[in-house]
Amino acid sequence: MVMRIYQKAFAELMKKPFRLWGITLLSGILTWVGYVLGGPVLLIGVCVAILLQASLANVYLKSYIGGEQIHAVDLFNTFRDWKTSKRVLCAISWGMLWKCLWGLIPIVGPIFMIIRGYQYSLIPYLVMDNTELKNTEYKDESTKMTNGYKGKMFLADILVYVAFFLVVLILSLLARIPYVGVVFGVINVLFMICFSLLVPLFINIVHASFYEEIKNAPQGGPQNGQFYAPQGNPYYAPQNGQYPQYGQPQMPQNGQYPQYAQPQNGQYPQYGQPQMPQNGQYPQYGQPAPQNPQNGQVPPQQ
Repeated sequence: MVMRIYQKAFAELMKKPFRLWGITLLSGILTWVGYVLGGPVLLIGVCVAILLQASLANVYLKSYIGGEQIHAVDLFNTFRDWKTSKRVLCAISWGMLWKCLWGLIPIVGPIFMIIRGYQYSLIPYLVMDNTELKNTEYKDESTKMTNGYKGKMFLADILVYVAFFLVVLILSLLARIPYVGVVFGVINVLFMICFSLLVPLFINIVHASFYEEIKNAPQGGPQNGQFYAPQGNPYYAPQNGQYPQYGQPQMPQNGQYPQYAQPQNGQYPQYGQPQMPQNGQYPQYGQPAPQNPQNGQVPPQQ
């Protein structure tokens, strides 16, 4: 899943890197302006930063989905009316509050804060995509959606920086080679510049992609680490460690489900008692099975 998301996120980034970088830069400038204009009232700057954060997250989501062009004006989608702004501020602030409270736990607080950060990471997308929930319910909905995905989300983040560290390490070692080492040193500097400019954009697209992938996963994706069966012909997995009883639907053979004997007088035939075919046909249910012939003749039925 992570590699598939990487491939699509990188493809989308390469289509419009300058536009995404420009919108991200504009968001940072507007956030700084919000803190400056707020002056001593720090709350104003915080509110502006939260609204811009939600708008920017949905810009990346729109970029990942594709089909629509992204514009700088999309940064103001959370400012379009008071009802929208209030919903976004309350939902994201509620998630941030709980994340900070988890972080106050002694010793293990930072670990729980990271876990809750991934757990509540879908709130900026949910709050713009679903207007039916209450302001305090977006946190619970994000928790439900990320169940079984937090490890993949963490892996998707950490792999990028592990790869960066390995590339820089290799280029730094090659730069120590006499004469040709200068070339590798220049490559190393250019690589770090490109990384600092493009990887934040890539990471934001990856975060948005998880929301889209989870939302479109069959039956909402895995619950408690297990996936639901895909839509279509049902797969009858064991329930509570037991397979379905005889007579219940099983897996299709050659694209067709097997036929089952109809009950006679309200009873099914005894499971495990096969009947032998005669002239290429099986006897009707309820007919006694033929006995072995004696002297070429079948004895009369008792």
